[in-house]
Amino acid sequence: MRREGFELTVGKPQVVTKIVDGKVHEPVEHVTIDVPEEFVGNVTTLLATRKGTMTTWSTTAPVGFVSNGESRRVDWWGCVPNS
Repeated sequence: MRREGFELTVGKPQVVTKIVDGKVHEPVEHVTIDVPEEFVGNVTTLLATRKGTMTTWSTTAPVGFVSNGESRRVDWWGCVPNS
């Protein structure tokens, strides 16, 4: 590509931040997670390592919950920094 007058450099990725009113803001991802109830602890731990925050959550029981042995499901909504 040097022949064409272009040059490319590859480096370590960096978080794009923006300073607004003296505070540093970083991009975040809005996440929605639907997981069986028995895995909520694992998911919460993994998201906490990425500094994720939970905004709301709710549990739902599948139709025939008692009879067919399916577990409850948890819907989790929150934000995770993009870094």
